[in-house]
Amino acid sequence: MFRVSGFSMAPTLYGDYQLMSCPRCRTRTKVAAQSAATLAASARTAECWHCGAKFPCDSDGIDPRVIEGDLVEVTALQPTAIQPEGGNQLRIGDIVAVQVDGRMRVKRILGLPGDVVSLQQRRLLVNGKRLEMILAEAGGTRKPAFVDVDIDQHRSDSRWVRASEPRDSDWLVYHHQSVYEHLRPSEIYDDYPCNVDVIRPLDPVDQLAVTLSLAAAARVDVAFYSIAGTRLATRHLVANEPLTISVGHAELADSISLTPQTPIAIRVRDELGQDELGQRVRLNDLCVRRSVEYRLRRRDSDAMYPLTLKQNECFIVGDNVPISVDSREFGPLSMNNVVGFARRLTPQ
Repeated sequence: MFRVSGFSMAPTLYGDYQLMSCPRCRTRTKVAAQSAATLAASARTAECWHCGAKFPCDSDGIDPRVIEGDLVEVTALQPTAIQPEGGNQLRIGDIVAVQVDGRMRVKRILGLPGDVVSLQQRRLLVNGKRLEMILAEAGGTRKPAFVDVDIDQHRSDSRWVRASEPRDSDWLVYHHQSVYEHLRPSEIYDDYPCNVDVIRPLDPVDQLAVTLSLAAAARVDVAFYSIAGTRLATRHLVANEPLTISVGHAELADSISLTPQTPIAIRVRDELGQDELGQRVRLNDLCVRRSVEYRLRRRDSDAMYPLTLKQNECFIVGDNVPISVDSREFGPLSMNNVVGFARRLTPQ
């Protein structure tokens, strides 16, 4: 077992951190302890990723207490780990402990021996498929990493509005606004709230999700915008049990019309499919989220792609895509450097 150092796997795993709290919307954000100390020493002002409020990085804005990083348990690989029939099979998307430059690090497997790593508009593909898509379909322990975009309970004015078209009036539609552009309507970008000291261009994302719960069991339809058309996911919610529904589990359907600025809509129905939004239905724990999307940064060279991994090579990435030091910089890693599977022991 060892403790994670640094934020290269955030939001999946965190090193030592402090909590930054916005005085306006009460949103709390994990900030690397080293970054928090730098912010406080320079008397900088922080900008809330959730509401755009600016506040000083003092003891009121950043809690001075340092919370230890996540504790990770490492399970050694078996000799059959990379064989197709191995009982302890290493798979794309697994989180592993690796030795790099004499240090133990935690990363995610993007490619294994024989796999082809390529690019599509600087997004990383393995065997022609995006890693976030593979994780969305995998289930089990290989879960996609999500970053919060909008936490409704922290807003005085909700961004969820009943659809204006009479034929769509049973839908609630999410209207996104950019806090970095004076709250203008905007598509959702790959912001990392924890990266308070990173300045970079943001890229649009298309792998979205919503978390919600209901006081009583009901059927919920969630519609997502996509270039190919509206995608629809239907789930039956158990009373008072939060559930995350993502576009990765949605199917193309002729439903409500959405846009990049209004990318998600929710409809609550009873078991017979009747509209319940006309009644008083309370949506709890309502949160818009986006999946981590694995891509090259502006500084990363694309010269080595497409790349076919050799017999003893793997390609590793970190979930904190903007800051992670991984195979995008130093290339494929020898399988001999993979120590074992990494499992988080710290409670959520």
